[in-house]
Amino acid sequence: MTTARITSFVIALGLGALAAMSCDEPAPPAGEGVDLPSTPCGRGVYVAATDDHFQSTSVSIVKWDGTTASAGILTSGSEAPGLSAALSGDVVAPTTRTESGQVVLIDRYPAGVLTFFDPRGPTVTGQLSVQTGFASNPQDYLELGDGRAYVTRYGHNFDPGHEAFDEGNDVLVIDTSAPSIVGRIALDEVLAGEAAGLYAAPNRMVRTAGVVVVLVTTYSPDFKTSGDARLVAIDPETDGIVSVLPLTGLRGCSGLALSPSGTRIAALCSGTFGGSNNPSIDDAGVAIASISGTALAETERLDAPTQPLGQSAAFASEDALLATTLGELDDAGVPLEPDRLVEFDLTSRGVREILSSKAASLALGDVRCEAACGACMVADAGHAAIQRMAIEDGHAGAPTAFAIDDGTGLPPRWLGGY
Repeated sequence: MTTARITSFVIALGLGALAAMSCDEPAPPAGEGVDLPSTPCGRGVYVAATDDHFQSTSVSIVKWDGTTASAGILTSGSEAPGLSAALSGDVVAPTTRTESGQVVLIDRYPAGVLTFFDPRGPTVTGQLSVQTGFASNPQDYLELGDGRAYVTRYGHNFDPGHEAFDEGNDVLVIDTSAPSIVGRIALDEVLAGEAAGLYAAPNRMVRTAGVVVVLVTTYSPDFKTSGDARLVAIDPETDGIVSVLPLTGLRGCSGLALSPSGTRIAALCSGTFGGSNNPSIDDAGVAIASISGTALAETERLDAPTQPLGQSAAFASEDALLATTLGELDDAGVPLEPDRLVEFDLTSRGVREILSSKAASLALGDVRCEAACGACMVADAGHAAIQRMAIEDGHAGAPTAFAIDDGTGLPPRWLGGY
């Protein structure tokens, strides 16, 4: 498997971060602060753009109508107030929209830093390292609304016990007011029945009325062997695991979406890479689960289309699920087939293609939908644009491309809501 495919997908871009924007290249002027009004679908979308080698990052703010509110408001070359740890090129956004009005950036590997950013200033209000002595590779961040948040950590520490919270493969509990780490939820118990030598690798999170649901993949330390994925429900009142749903036969899962009603969850699984560029789709697919109280139950399983499924999904409506697919690479890592955005109709079980990006490794990044705003967006690095689709009769319409001129030329890859 090539470095690009391993780092960008199997360990979620964990080894792709190299260096910040070169100090020999002056950073373009930062975008101005912006104060967007609060609406039923939040204030807006923040876009993290990175180059193909994941060396530098530029963050912009866009509105749900697709127009840019502030381009390049924070970059790897920024000297923004409060920014003590510079952004690397492996910066992503949380799956779930933040309700605090803050932009939260997850700097994954090797930085392991959360950056809290107020776009109104624009000002960095805080940063928090979640390394705790090892390359913890944080994957997602979820506000709980009571001054706390959860952070999933993908990395495993083979020599723990030297400082607090340094075991890895866990969910950290964060006091957002400090910010600081105040607790840890171990996930060892969710691997009951798996072969020895596999570790829980928690990825994306969503919150329902009663629980937080975490998508947990299962890998060996070298990522060449994988086990079945799981959905794990955690009670945010007690920080305890209350239910585990094995997704038997599904592997390489990294996309998670919550339906508008909050009662349906979709897990997107690419299949097994096993050391190759292109995963087998024999153990790929979409698992649809219901959530009632603390109980999770799989209600439906959808086959992967002709391509392996990607790493992001979102519900356009209760019965329409948007998902990315992975294009094909040859043995040398040269792109042969492009990524695509498809829509699964959960009523008819049909699948249709919405758009195709240019042939490139991981050209399509995050997809987000807000039914309250009647729109979906996907980051399309291949076309260097955000693709916006109106939701029409519960389904995504034709895409319209919106470019962001931030002065860096970096293509968009990750979308966060705030």
